[in-house]
Amino acid sequence: MTQKYGALDQSNGQEAINYTAHRTKNYIVVSSNSSYVLSGLLDADERRIFEYNANKQHIRNYLIQNNQSFQTSSNAKFIKMHGGTKFEAKTKLQKGTIATPWSPYGFGTVETISKNGTNTSSNIVVTKPLCCIGDIKDEIDYTKGKIIRRCGYVIFDGSDDENWTLTENASGISRFNLIYNVLKNGSDFICNKFKTIKQSSNLVVESIIQRDLSNDKSINIRISNTRLSAISVQGFKAWLQSNPIVIVYELEIPIIENIECSNKIMQYDGETTVYNRDNAEIEVSLTNNKAISEINEDIYEQELVNRNKPEIITNNSGIAYKFPSGMLVCTGDVKANFPVTKAWGSLYELATDSTAGSTTFAVPFIAKPFLTATQVANGSGGILKDVTFNEQSISRVNWTRTSSGTAFLEYNYIAIGRWK
Repeated sequence: MTQKYGALDQSNGQEAINYTAHRTKNYIVVSSNSSYVLSGLLDADERRIFEYNANKQHIRNYLIQNNQSFQTSSNAKFIKMHGGTKFEAKTKLQKGTIATPWSPYGFGTVETISKNGTNTSSNIVVTKPLCCIGDIKDEIDYTKGKIIRRCGYVIFDGSDDENWTLTENASGISRFNLIYNVLKNGSDFICNKFKTIKQSSNLVVESIIQRDLSNDKSINIRISNTRLSAISVQGFKAWLQSNPIVIVYELEIPIIENIECSNKIMQYDGETTVYNRDNAEIEVSLTNNKAISEINEDIYEQELVNRNKPEIITNNSGIAYKFPSGMLVCTGDVKANFPVTKAWGSLYELATDSTAGSTTFAVPFIAKPFLTATQVANGSGGILKDVTFNEQSISRVNWTRTSSGTAFLEYNYIAIGRWK
């Protein structure tokens, strides 16, 4: 909590001039009818708690001692406090009745426990809360000593620097828009006051809107007009001042922070249990030294398979298998009407100028390949005679028949060569 010189007037809760005492600078959000405890005071004297309602009007004030818990009123929404002649950099206010040692806000502990009960723990200082939206999660990478923040959060309290605009007023609902450039385009949201609704739903209800657009960095709030003192930006800001909203969003660019770990978490033979005192989701990978050689062998074998695995290309010409070694295999099946009309002894063959049945390879070779063509059984009485080809294509397919005429014939081929 931020402190400054000054006091608070016990009669009305307003700020008062005092050049020796300290008071909290800002209103602190609290829950009604809830227990809190204050710890970390340097002076032996007491502290005075001031309670305020949603409109930041003074309710009451009272004295508490270090590590003493107190209960907020039924209509308390904020508190301030004053007292003490020394600046207290490590004062801690927390929910509950038991004070715990001071730590930066968001502090968590990861602790491992061996099967026989031997414990090691590591304290990781987190300066602000970790957040998540569905599968988009902030992450502590213990082994690399990093915090990866994929989410951000912001508090809107109606201050002057919030550039809201009123963009819609229909069916008793007003829509206010604000551009927030650190958002990822089309970010999902979590809000403490409004549920998230997709823009495509077309529901006109109180909500924060997820706009699934490629170039949208806006926050859109729909709110009932009955909540507003005026249907205007000023009316919305006045509502925010009494009802601050917290919005968690996905960052456009993740933020990476370096962290220090107090000691190394041990891995134990047989069984290692990992848990977190702050209920954070944990992903753990452990090293089994006995299995490393077997894993490496499997990886090597798979690498050999992948090293010789061909790229398969399919197009209108057929199928090509491109091997990493440079070998290329092309296959295809061709059907066409062949004019077998040129006399060849007592038989007939393909007309001299015909290109019927010609085809390109699915992938060209760098030199003339080896090729085998096979006729497919058919009822047209054709016999495949020979095939003319080069590195690019099959240019001529010659057939013979006992009678002159056009015949519907089919053949398939396999060509083997190199692509590099």
